[in-house]
Amino acid sequence: ALLWSEEKITDDKFTDIINYLIKNEIITISENQFDAMEVNKIPSWIRTTTGWWTDGQIDDKTFVESLEFLVKKSIIPI
Repeated sequence: ALLWSEEKITDDKFTDIINYLIKNEIITISENQFDAMEVNKIPSWIRTTTGWWTDGQIDDKTFVESLEFLVKKSIIPI
């Protein structure tokens, strides 16, 4: 997450990592039954939120809520 928030890895790579974490139940989100759709661009505010999370400025629950948003909007299809 830190590498993505610092723009050292691509949105596609970050999406792959989050997908892996969800599919392997390393992180759980409330909605997990979505059809795969074309990946949309990740909103820029998510990068800021991710940076805050890696710096300890927001808690895990708040970060997971931002991931839930990405899944609900089919930005990260699972």
